[in-house]
Amino acid sequence: NLQITGVRIFNRNNYNNDALDIDGCRNVTVSYFIADSDDDGITLKSTSPKPCENITITNCVVSSRCNAIKLGTETNGGFKNINISNCVVKPSEISAPPFFGRERGSSAISLEIVDGGIMEGVSISNIVVDGTESPIFIRLANRARTYQEGVVIDRVGHISAVSISNIRIKNSGKTGCSITGLPEYPVNDIRLNNIVYEQLGGGIAEDISTVIEEKPTEYPEATMFGTLPAYGFYIRHATNITFNGVQFATTTEDVRPALYLDDVKGGVFNNMQLQSNEKTNANIWLKNSRDIIVKESLLKGRSNCFVNLEGNNNAQISIIDPLAEFKKRKRYR
Repeated sequence: NLQITGVRIFNRNNYNNDALDIDGCRNVTVSYFIADSDDDGITLKSTSPKPCENITITNCVVSSRCNAIKLGTETNGGFKNINISNCVVKPSEISAPPFFGRERGSSAISLEIVDGGIMEGVSISNIVVDGTESPIFIRLANRARTYQEGVVIDRVGHISAVSISNIRIKNSGKTGCSITGLPEYPVNDIRLNNIVYEQLGGGIAEDISTVIEEKPTEYPEATMFGTLPAYGFYIRHATNITFNGVQFATTTEDVRPALYLDDVKGGVFNNMQLQSNEKTNANIWLKNSRDIIVKESLLKGRSNCFVNLEGNNNAQISIIDPLAEFKKRKRYR
């Protein structure tokens, strides 16, 4: 039962200095919090089997050279019933070089389970983002680190029931966003609604064919996979993904698809706007994915192909009433 309100923190004096860490707490509200940190900004952690639970973060302004708003990396217990709203993520007003991290910041929103915990019931809404290299990063992995004696991690964690809505992103880096689990351990039930995402672009054809390693035990970081095969979202090992009203754009030419799905089972992608050009091989790339519906989406610009299928395990792919040049209803099996 903790309330934090009206606090301002300037924290650029050392390594590993987050602005605010909340670890294994219940019934916490954070509001009107302004932070400028060389490391992470507002961070929830779980270094014991006790989860962070019933946490509200609202009306905050965060500048970070790393992750502005983060759940992780310490995740023995996990996170339940987390509400984050009405926040601004922006560059620092200080031009001093970072101790580490990136000048523009690594991510705006990082949601991580890597130490066996459970993440469920996370709602993030009404966030304005200026900068960051990879604005949204969702990661389920199996680092399995413990922080207290007697604690044993004997399972891979779980991420489900995450909602991200009403987000405005500009001036982000080339890397792209990612939602990734592990083989046999997918991220589940991730919903993105009303997102405007503008990034710098510059992706080339070779980026699409880059092999993205699994890295199941590595430290989770938004830039851990390098430049992604999609300028929008790279999604791998996931189930039940929903995008509604998501707009993608780049400020310079980028030939990568807006979406790259690898081993995704169950997805609805509705009312999207995708930017394209004549060098784009495909606007949506599906690899070994099934039960995917793309409908009523607008393609801005020319393209050689709307949806590309790769691999032998694609099934039940439906494209319904796409706008622009793609008017016919298509179904792939």
